[in-house]
Amino acid sequence: MTGFFRLLPALALLLPTVALAQLQGLPLRSDPARTAAPKPIAAPSSQRPAALALPFFDDFTAPLEGPPKVANWLPKGGALVNNRLAVKPLTRGTVSLDGLRSDGNSYSQLATDYGPSDTLTSQPIDLSGRNAASQIYLSYAWQSGSIVGGGNANGGPVRVSLELQFLTSTGQWVAQWRQLGTGRRTVFKQRTQAVADPRYLFNSFRFRFLATGDRTSSSDVWGLDYIKLDANRSPADTTYVDLATGIGLSSPLRRFTAMPAYQFNAVADTAELSRNLFTDVINLNSAASAPAPIDWLGTVRETGGGFAGTWLRFGRSLPTGAFRRDTIKGDARRAPVPARSGPRRLRYTLALNTQEINPLTIPNDTTTRTAELSDYYAYDDGTPEFAFSLSAAQTGQQLLAVRYDLNRPDQVRAIRIVPIFYGAGNRSFTAKVWADNNGQPGQELASVTTTIRNPLPAGQVFVEVPFRTSVPVTGTFYVGYAQVAAGNFLQYGVDLNNTRPGDNYLFQNINQAWEALAINPNTQGRPNYPGALMLRPVMTDNQTVVTATHVSNNINAQFAFYPNPAHGFVAVEGPVFATARVFDALGRLRWAQPAAQAGQRTLPLNGLVPGVYLVQLTLADGSVATRRLVVE
Repeated sequence: MTGFFRLLPALALLLPTVALAQLQGLPLRSDPARTAAPKPIAAPSSQRPAALALPFFDDFTAPLEGPPKVANWLPKGGALVNNRLAVKPLTRGTVSLDGLRSDGNSYSQLATDYGPSDTLTSQPIDLSGRNAASQIYLSYAWQSGSIVGGGNANGGPVRVSLELQFLTSTGQWVAQWRQLGTGRRTVFKQRTQAVADPRYLFNSFRFRFLATGDRTSSSDVWGLDYIKLDANRSPADTTYVDLATGIGLSSPLRRFTAMPAYQFNAVADTAELSRNLFTDVINLNSAASAPAPIDWLGTVRETGGGFAGTWLRFGRSLPTGAFRRDTIKGDARRAPVPARSGPRRLRYTLALNTQEINPLTIPNDTTTRTAELSDYYAYDDGTPEFAFSLSAAQTGQQLLAVRYDLNRPDQVRAIRIVPIFYGAGNRSFTAKVWADNNGQPGQELASVTTTIRNPLPAGQVFVEVPFRTSVPVTGTFYVGYAQVAAGNFLQYGVDLNNTRPGDNYLFQNINQAWEALAINPNTQGRPNYPGALMLRPVMTDNQTVVTATHVSNNINAQFAFYPNPAHGFVAVEGPVFATARVFDALGRLRWAQPAAQAGQRTLPLNGLVPGVYLVQLTLADGSVATRRLVVE
């Protein structure tokens, strides 16, 4: 997906269309998904070599998201390995220097602050015994900007650049290359840099990339990919014997990225599956290479067993030439998903059979995507790249609504949102549900106002706002929020890698009239607003759920978990409760207490991967207690 505007030095930007005149786009001052990412685990120094040997290589295929792997890079510096910020990278996964710390927060709380921010620093590399005749070259691909846009242009007090530096044997960092920000996003460009100076040819050589830019937000982003340091190379050595996937898979679901399992089961076993499941593939071989005949296999497997299938099996020759990109498409309906009760995760995989023998490049031959069948609807993938809010009005209130379509009648229990805070202080949030009125929001069905704490607990991405009583809905319904004319406004996370299935899915109401906001994923030269607002309705399987109106933090304090951190199981200490559910830091249901075990105080959590979770305990009177749990 291409960027749709140039970010200005000021945080807010009024988008230039009539339909979108009331939307303000903002770069992230914090990335809540970053706090939920796994932290790097460094091996004890006694188990690590004093220095790495050549070749040094990283295409950032792993981890899927988080800090760069410590086998190659120092664990500090703020760089983020991800598959969501770069545009058309060389292979799936890049590392982004986006101006946010490793914990997702900005480097500065000032209104304006430009200076050094993220770094990516290699582990020591042994170049002793080498000389100029060794022909050691460092190659890398770089991109200015990201999926959000081009960032700021360097000039005057606005300092934006990416610099490559080498470490000398006397401990000095020496600049080798520098690129200034132009305010426009570039394609990925390849460079090579000789390592021939005797000052660098010692047993603990290091190199690093240093980003300079806006330290208050993620306005200025630099992407890096396919970094290789080796001997016996040349300045023109920028092609590789490598056929790779270039992006993650698109959503296997036809309309959503996640949906309730029972709504999925309410229609035929292929009705909610996408007929256009795709990814990009890249041929990194030289232009003189012969066409590359390969085959590929698309499979799906239910996490925990129970179902497996094949949705694609095909092969052909990929185009020749440097950095040739092609698309592989399949039909998820070719692997019908049988109905089964309870939460489910379907993991879709596309694997290339490239006949490669280099173990360093084989991991980029596979890409995956998970479809979540739980108790909520989503158009987003759980990670924000951007934020927006309605502009301040002179009087009255403004409304924003997102459309959802049911397969059978249901009830809305709560709304989950991703708040993005700009400034200190708690925020008021009013959640609403509307019925349909000829393709736009109609009668208001429910409204509830709550206070969102700022900041959120570490590791929490979504905030769940329950209604006092679950709200019956049929056919098409809308969920959203109200913003009053004056107050401390709240911004909301936007996922730029996914979008709604068409127009007439996002609405705003400014002057007592609803207006649809245009959606067009192809934003090259267009002012339309892409992406998916991270606002998720939580459903009940058409069961009425009552939440006590007097719930307070005192209820939470009455419960405790032992042990915490937990290993395989956890014991609940506190009042009697009716049911227990466990959510991950992205708000996804990961475990629900079976009916036969309802209220039991020992929760078996063997299937949970290590991380931060929220345990939700529902009491007999409908009140809900939520406590944080760490699983190791």
